[in-house]
Amino acid sequence: MPMLRWWGRIHRRTAGTRAVLTHVGRSSGMPYRTPVGAHPVEGGYLVRGPGSDWVRNVVAAGHAKLAVDGEDVDLTAPRVVGEAEACAALGVKALRVAGFVRMDVAR
Repeated sequence: MPMLRWWGRIHRRTAGTRAVLTHVGRSSGMPYRTPVGAHPVEGGYLVRGPGSDWVRNVVAAGHAKLAVDGEDVDLTAPRVVGEAEACAALGVKALRVAGFVRMDVAR
């Protein structure tokens, strides 16, 4: 049973909170809504998914909106970060994930 509790804590840290990211297409300008796993970190959010179209759209636009826990959060300064920075932000030793997108809460 202790192994299951340990796995649950790790899974919560790496899966993130279910959220919906709203962004615009870089070519079409059309709005898109993408379900993501979002991790609140100091000053913003960490979202898993480099290599996806939504990542290229958000980085190109420079902003997005995240619907998380019934609240809309405006995000700016999207940037792809590697495993080391993601681990430091989440307080874990390893994630075995290629990368994350870090975005700041708009002020």
